[in-house]
Amino acid sequence: MKVIRIDVERLALPLATIDVRRACAYPVRISGVPREVSNVQLTVISVEGDAFNPIPASIDAEGVWKAKLPPMMFPAVGCCHYEVWGLDSDGDKFALGRGCIAVRPFESGDMIPVSPTGSQIITEIPDRSGRLHKVFAEEVDGEYTWVIDD
Repeated sequence: MKVIRIDVERLALPLATIDVRRACAYPVRISGVPREVSNVQLTVISVEGDAFNPIPASIDAEGVWKAKLPPMMFPAVGCCHYEVWGLDSDGDKFALGRGCIAVRPFESGDMIPVSPTGSQIITEIPDRSGRLHKVFAEEVDGEYTWVIDD
């Protein structure tokens, strides 16, 4: 399986992110949720594109949103996509953030798997204004590099 190195400095900051510090660190913390949001769900999508059932998050006494992830949520490669959703009073969903989930937060130099078929969307990450940026891994002369589609 091919991998690419992550350059955190080149990625836009997501609005809502997940912090998983080690393989069995449950529940996970969800940061960046606006104060006016009163209902949050987490959807984990495997590397193969399979979506797991939405997981409701709860807010603790310190105002931190948390969701409990069962161990089978983590694929063997150690990363997958996630989506954080808010629910309004009518039960309609709206996106709060998207990104990659791993057994710990990504750091510059980390490696994640890339499709062996070549260029692939790794994730969509919203910037502070909420605009989504598609992040690609693109092969150039046998080397993979980040491409942010602006």
